Amino acid sequence: MATSQDNTVRAIQAGAPFALTTEQLKTTRHVTVRIAPQRDEFSTSVSVTTVMTAQWVPDTPVPGQRPTLQVQWPVVEPHGNTHRERILLAENDSAPVEAAAYSYHHLDCDAQQECVWEGEVEFSIDSENPGTVDMQAWSVEISIDPYSGKTLSERDLSVVISEH
Repeated sequence: MATSQDNTVRAIQAGAPFALTTEQLKTTRHVTVRIAPQRDEFSTSVSVTTVMTAQWVPDTPVPGQRPTLQVQWPVVEPHGNTHRERILLAENDSAPVEAAAYSYHHLDCDAQQECVWEGEVEFSIDSENPGTVDMQAWSVEISIDPYSGKTLSERDLSVVISEH
């Protein structure tokens, strides 16, 4: 009986809380993933999961269309897709909303060289009513899944989030 081995390596990095207002509709964070140099070249898939807890705080509670938080990973690769999630936030609701957005990429790594993937994650809001989205907590989870049986350790992987 053949068994498959899970070669997936994961790293989670939390981002600093921030706020979006109907005056400042968008913000961008830069994410850098580094894989330590390996003896042989290899290819891998890179899965990015953005997990967040956000709360809509209207300036004046009024009934209306629910505001939307949009999380987007713009295309950085040829023939890539834009990865976008639209998350409806509850109008006038004090409870935070938990949500996730996903992005998938292919990475070819050369032998004896650090392998790097970089991406931008954009957060934006759309609301008819003035208010603030408090991004109370958010993080990116990076999953590296090398092809052809290549194995990595968690020590080989690092993730950095920076403001842009």
